[in-house]
Amino acid sequence: MPSRSGLFLGCCLLGIAFSFLPFLNRLELPLYDLRIESMQQLEREGVPRHPSIQLIGIDEATAHEFPDWGPAEEARVGANLAQAGARGVLLLRGHDPVHEPPLLAVQKGTGIFSQGLRFQGPTGELLPDWDKTLEQANELPTGSLDFLTDPDRVVRKAYLALDLPGKKEPLPAAALLMFARLNEVPESDIHIEPKGIHVGSIYIPTAPDHSIYVRVLSPKTLDLHNMTQDVTREYLTPLPAGVFLKRDSPIYHFARGRIFLMGEFLYQATDQVTSTLGRMKNLQFQACVLDTLMGGWYLQPVPTPYQLALLVFFTLFAASSTGGMRPFGATLVLASLAIGLFLFSYWLFTRGWLLNITRPLVAAVLASLLLKATQLLGIMSNLRKFGGTSAFEAARSLDESHLNVVIEREATIVFCNLPDLLRVLEQQDSPDYFKRRQEFSVLLNEVAMANRGIVLDFQGDAPMLGFGTDQNRSDPLHAYHGVRAALDIVSLYVRLCYLWPDVEEMDLLRVRCGVATGPVALGQVGARKSKLAQAAIGDTTNVAARLMGAARKRRLDVLVTATTQQRCDNRFDFQAMDPIPLKGKAEPVPVAFLGADV
Repeated sequence: MPSRSGLFLGCCLLGIAFSFLPFLNRLELPLYDLRIESMQQLEREGVPRHPSIQLIGIDEATAHEFPDWGPAEEARVGANLAQAGARGVLLLRGHDPVHEPPLLAVQKGTGIFSQGLRFQGPTGELLPDWDKTLEQANELPTGSLDFLTDPDRVVRKAYLALDLPGKKEPLPAAALLMFARLNEVPESDIHIEPKGIHVGSIYIPTAPDHSIYVRVLSPKTLDLHNMTQDVTREYLTPLPAGVFLKRDSPIYHFARGRIFLMGEFLYQATDQVTSTLGRMKNLQFQACVLDTLMGGWYLQPVPTPYQLALLVFFTLFAASSTGGMRPFGATLVLASLAIGLFLFSYWLFTRGWLLNITRPLVAAVLASLLLKATQLLGIMSNLRKFGGTSAFEAARSLDESHLNVVIEREATIVFCNLPDLLRVLEQQDSPDYFKRRQEFSVLLNEVAMANRGIVLDFQGDAPMLGFGTDQNRSDPLHAYHGVRAALDIVSLYVRLCYLWPDVEEMDLLRVRCGVATGPVALGQVGARKSKLAQAAIGDTTNVAARLMGAARKRRLDVLVTATTQQRCDNRFDFQAMDPIPLKGKAEPVPVAFLGADV
């Protein structure tokens, strides 16, 4: 049977190993969403969009009023924005912009246009014409602004650059170019590395695929259909197409210094992605990408060594804290630890660090359950050694008492009688009884400790001492120490004569001992709210108690079993005698006796 520490470490290692199973990674996704929502509700109420970002949507119905509405009209809108002092325009296109000269002309003439191409479908899969799209992208000054989906098909990341076949340098996304333009950094000062992007002196940490976590804005603030048509507000709804063609339109009065996101020339709100806070238009999600860049909230995973250290520490701490508790108490402790871990991860989250909390939580819960299960199984299997006769009785015993770490090992048990003087004083209700009983107990405890033993029971007329019964320390010489202690106990007669000089009948101070060696069941027992005590129970204990009675009856100092004699390896001068009958034994028990020099 493994040791207590081995069992504890084994359960913890199993819990940690199980927490690395791939399918558990999905559990982290809703916890990520919960932290996003908590950050919005507690720290950034309403999560206002960056003031430089503006959405533009052309109303589809009014666009049909202009028979020639198309790329040329979109180019006029871009030119109007440039003249009004806009910092940039991100035009999201689903068609081939290479063959649209009006847009290219405005792009080259004003320097504010950036066209974003999409290379993925709504669930993150590559489009069938991927290669063709890349060939077209090679002719453009901008790259993709695609999104990434997690296993639950929810968008939490976006690309800032794209690695193109045959190209040494990754192609920057339109949002990255817009961010550089807002910070007055030329495109030549954008340096894309495997783990981050330098935009001038600004560093943006990214994943190796150049993606970042996106600070998702609330869909309520981004829903174009629920926005007012009041052009004085920060957020714009799809407006009549004719408004955008007038250079003196009110929408251009607040264009200076802003970045505008435009949909297709016939804008339809059917192009949606699923974010952590619900379904959003793709145009809205691009606003979230820009808001993340401009707000400077860059989320990085906590380095792996620190995550592993936390995983091991949290698992060990949780398992050790709940190992000796009842299920209800252990559940409360685990819940408290889980809340504490989430709050700690949230504190890191608001500072740009993503901590995986699923692994430590799963490992801690599993380790605690395994530890509790193995403890209960051990208790159930060993309760019969303490009197249990059925599973029902064992379960009832567990409900009424506490029994920990039951083990079976060979040990030596010593029983001795109390001096007859104490029995006489107790019958006389003498006030000296308790004082002298305590004095004898102190002497008995000194003898036990001097011989590497312990007094297991002070109650009754026959104190019990155990040798080799310490669960945390083995004693291969327990038989020798038990017999040595028995001789020392018998020799207490001399010390008692000096301690109690008023006693005239010396026989009242005599103490006899019975010693037995064999298997015993060891454990800690006690009622729910009482102090736990160590117990040693089994046939060996019964034999030692009855040998003590036989020694008193035969007026012998120490009676030992044949097993005890063999374990002592001729260290004492044992005297052989005939086997003696003992209660509960079908055959007489082989014994030997010793006398103390007193």
